[in-house]
Amino acid sequence: MIILDMDGTLLDSNQTVLESSKVILRKLKQIGKTIVIATGRCVESALQYLQADFVDYLLASNGAIWYSMKEDKIIKRSNIESQRAIDLLCEYRDDISYLYIMNTKSNHFLNVEDANRYLQNNEAIMLSIHFIHMQNDFLIHKIGKKFSDLEIRIMQDSFSDYQWIDIVAKNNDKGENIKELAKYLNIDIENAICFGDGLNDIEMFKVSKVSVAMGNALEEVKEVATHITDSNDKNGIYNFLNEYFFGE
Repeated sequence: MIILDMDGTLLDSNQTVLESSKVILRKLKQIGKTIVIATGRCVESALQYLQADFVDYLLASNGAIWYSMKEDKIIKRSNIESQRAIDLLCEYRDDISYLYIMNTKSNHFLNVEDANRYLQNNEAIMLSIHFIHMQNDFLIHKIGKKFSDLEIRIMQDSFSDYQWIDIVAKNNDKGENIKELAKYLNIDIENAICFGDGLNDIEMFKVSKVSVAMGNALEEVKEVATHITDSNDKNGIYNFLNEYFFGE
């Protein structure tokens, strides 16, 4: 199983999938490898860049949604219980700078009042929240202690200094979901190869025997990776996979 993040990894700086990446992923898919995209994006946002000829499964919203490219359907979904989301937003309303609510199809940029109204009748797969004072360690501990049924992670992409917090249902980080997907597909997780660049990729690096940080990845990501490849603009995915599998 080969698992790839999207932004800063599969997508280059122009938000496109390099042709070299498509070529190597198609080649590996044809010889029986399972290709998985694991991203913080919602399903609809991710699908505009992906085709079934080089991807088998999409793990969207950090894995809270599993989507089969071949079947063209969602095969697993883990919602945040709406009242718990409302409780959290009300608890920290004065500390929130902005927030997004992600469902299957889209992200909604809302203030707390509108978000609470939205959650009365709509699902939430993931909350992305920026706090006025991002004292991350303290904030994670404080929120996590009170909302222990939720998964709370600091997020930062490799192409920005900006940080925020992603919140999903418990046990829905990328690492937990690729382990579960491997079981579902009867694939040994020891044979997984993961590619990433941002903080939400670290959890899947921890459960993979081979973890590959892009050349543009954050230093925190490179520190836990078993390998470092070229950047997302310089054929990093192709260069690593072509050498790893074909010695070229």
